[in-house]
Amino acid sequence: MRKDLAQLQYSLTTLGVQAGTVGGWDVAQQLGPKVDTAHKNMIAGIKSYCRAYEQAIARVELCARNYGKAEHAATEAARNAGRPVTPSNVSPWQNY
Repeated sequence: MRKDLAQLQYSLTTLGVQAGTVGGWDVAQQLGPKVDTAHKNMIAGIKSYCRAYEQAIARVELCARNYGKAEHAATEAARNAGRPVTPSNVSPWQNY
């Protein structure tokens, strides 16, 4: 996921250049600013998408870490099943 995001952000730097002029005739003169505005809006939308995707990546990574911790705890609990457990907040003479 991070590799995909890095590639998209790299591509975004290429898109960041000025859209340029469409042509010298009257219709092109009127179309040019609209193309430029559309280009800027497209870049803003992609940047917004990258920020949201970065947050999603962070959440997926957090979930994976939590899952790993839970898996480890479940494995430990299974290994310790059937063994007597002494509570940590009780002194030894209170067990008998």
